[in-house]
Amino acid sequence: MTKNYCGAALAVLATASPALAENQCYRVEATPAQYRMVEESVLIAPAREVATVLPAITRQVAQSVLLEPERRVAHVVPAVTRTVLETVVVSPASARTSLVPAVTREVAERYEIAPAGAVAHTIPAQYGSVPQSVMVQPARREWILKRHYGQIIGCWITVPALYETRMSTVLTRPAQTTYETIPATYGTRARVEVVEPAHEIVTPIPAVTATRERTLVVEPARNVEEVVAAVYGTRMATELVTPAQTLTQTIPAQYGTRERQELVAAASSHWVAAPGYGACAQRRPRLEERY
Repeated sequence: MTKNYCGAALAVLATASPALAENQCYRVEATPAQYRMVEESVLIAPAREVATVLPAITRQVAQSVLLEPERRVAHVVPAVTRTVLETVVVSPASARTSLVPAVTREVAERYEIAPAGAVAHTIPAQYGSVPQSVMVQPARREWILKRHYGQIIGCWITVPALYETRMSTVLTRPAQTTYETIPATYGTRARVEVVEPAHEIVTPIPAVTATRERTLVVEPARNVEEVVAAVYGTRMATELVTPAQTLTQTIPAQYGTRERQELVAAASSHWVAAPGYGACAQRRPRLEERY
């Protein structure tokens, strides 16, 4: 009995609307589904195609083919040379560089160690606590369900808002900043000063030469080409007379008749007024009455 009641309550709960009058109760009225038998045509065997392949017809024919292509044969004629004497540079002219170091002296100078500045000191802010009323839960309308002598009764009730007092932190004095001035700090340090900068002395070195033999090309090597004619022959080849063919035959589909059950009107549930059950608005339903 509890299972049937829970199923009916969940089925009609989605139809509960704030449009229903407050403090007025309702019950669930169910209508069963209606069916009828209908005949329909069904496919027993689909249409299909049967293919028959006719092979291709060929014949043997003689063809002229290239056995060896035309080519060019190259013969190399060597170069003609002679020997001559020439002067070459064994070691090129250069220069030797000598570095003369710089002449320096040490002098004292005054410099700033730390610049003048200011140091900021911050006085923190002060806070206090004050009571404040805060809404914990707003007012709302609530739809409740109950069971009364085997029937589902639903009502709208009004739940008032809920408040509580909480402490809130407020600023009593803002933070402040003061500044302290610090003067600059100076010191003395040694510095190296250049009296005469470093410089270089360059000494030239003459080039060294020698006489050597060198081979000169009077006439360069060259390629002489000779043309060799192509060679042909005869071979048998297969020639297509008639290509292969495919003949297709279509077999039509086959159909039959069967009966099936068709839904005419679906089962439904709806709320109807239930006078005399206004007592459900006086208390909240138990957990088993909600579900």
